[in-house]
Amino acid sequence: MGKKRPILFNIFQDAFYFFDKHWIAIIAGALLSVGLADIVSYLLSIFVPMGAVDLRAATGSDIKIENYILVEAGAVFLAGIWFRGYIAVLVGDDGGTTTLSLSNACKTTAKLYARLLALNLVAIVITYITAAIGLLIMSANALGAVFLIPAILFSVWFSLITPVAVFDSAEGILPRLKRSRSLVSGHFMQVLFLMFIVVTPTFAMTGIGEETALFWPVLSFVNFSTSILDGLFITFAYHHLRAADAAALLTKRDAAPVSNDESA
Repeated sequence: MGKKRPILFNIFQDAFYFFDKHWIAIIAGALLSVGLADIVSYLLSIFVPMGAVDLRAATGSDIKIENYILVEAGAVFLAGIWFRGYIAVLVGDDGGTTTLSLSNACKTTAKLYARLLALNLVAIVITYITAAIGLLIMSANALGAVFLIPAILFSVWFSLITPVAVFDSAEGILPRLKRSRSLVSGHFMQVLFLMFIVVTPTFAMTGIGEETALFWPVLSFVNFSTSILDGLFITFAYHHLRAADAAALLTKRDAAPVSNDESA
């Protein structure tokens, strides 16, 4: 019997094959959501004066954040929620077909959007609150960085909430958050590694100022690529971790009678 392949390998392989098979539908969905959000944000930055927000860093230095960057981040976040659901719907509708209905996938995702938005907002509020507490403590003491660990834990635990909402039988916000955490448990480092790969394209923004001609093209590329990686990796991670969870439960169930017989 051959050696069992790591779950990460299976996730990468399935994501690659699915993209290769349905790249037109995937790219079209990304353009209609994250791409459109970037275009609207760019036009707003040109035609609508928004000012800036002045913040003070933990080091005491002033940080100036242009408001259109905050608008762009919010727009891409909302569009990204829709796109993750869209990818999950595409995967669920695959069934071995070579072409998928873009209109049906968009309609189904639109019906699920309120549920996906509520789940993601709760998850990100929990994560951001814990991160803000950690940063507040860190501003007083460098050792306070350890208080950022809960934010990392929550972000990884809740990473599967979109496919859980699309595929799983769990009902309600709290049970779905618990279901995502349950699936991630035992595979935390692998999911963390997936999330690291997803954010890797953001390093392309290093050294590119907001006023340069390359800023918006690179930002759009980063948002576009990360949304595709995120949607594919998270969806297939859900399916493989769900299968692993079911296999573990089956093994425990089958082992129980053996243990009883041995004790007798």
